[in-house]
Amino acid sequence: MKGLKNLIGVLGLCVTTPIWLFLVYTMLCAIHPDRLVWFLFWIYTVAKALQFVAACVVEVCEKK
Repeated sequence: MKGLKNLIGVLGLCVTTPIWLFLVYTMLCAIHPDRLVWFLFWIYTVAKALQFVAACVVEVCEKK
């Protein structure tokens, strides 16, 4: 069960999240938004990465 949970986490980090971010980036390029929307996109990207790291840290701390 632990291996399956790790596999799902890796798939989320390496497959689905980059695909989603690429799709959002492509849509933003197509509509030519203003700077605020781009700023929010990059904040969202960093926040998503920090969310994944924080979830991993919490999971490791709970096991100890």
